[in-house]
Amino acid sequence: MISDLDNSSGGNNRRNGKVARLDAKLRELVNQMMLDGTTYPKIIATLAERGVPDISEDNLSRWFQGGHKDWLRQNERLAEMAGRREFALKMAEQNRGGSVHEAAMQLAASQLFEALSDFDLSQLKGLLAEDPENYAKVVNSLAKLGEGALKYEKYREAVQERKAAMQKEIDLAKKDKGVTRETIDRIERELKLL
Repeated sequence: MISDLDNSSGGNNRRNGKVARLDAKLRELVNQMMLDGTTYPKIIATLAERGVPDISEDNLSRWFQGGHKDWLRQNERLAEMAGRREFALKMAEQNRGGSVHEAAMQLAASQLFEALSDFDLSQLKGLLAEDPENYAKVVNSLAKLGEGALKYEKYREAVQERKAAMQKEIDLAKKDKGVTRETIDRIERELKLL
């Protein structure tokens, strides 16, 4: 009898049961119907209508325990990746004009927070027992992230101060009805520092 369970001999983890051997569109249909709570007899009838008459409730039950769960995990990972991509694009768009670094730091902080929020305290104890350096690595990452954010904030303040000083020079030059060569040189030097 062909099983819907994966080949756990260590090499290839591809599933090889009847549902696994369906073409991708039919497997997707089965998975979606299972997700929607469709009964096995209804799934079997739908497959039979599409030319697949030999799928049993037992085949579907084994698929539900294995391949369907794999499908759910894969869809969850894809949704998370899409969400991260959208977040990164949104951060880059919000920080348009100068702050790719800030967007990257916010994305890294978000990912680190996500990892820590899913963290199980009992797992921490196990990880510390196995390798105490893991905790130090997490703390070190948080410290570096904070240090990077502080450096960036100082840089941003310095840029704002320089821009304000340049605007003051420009305003004075407009008031005096002209820009001196000295003012132009000073503004150019400031711009090179930004």
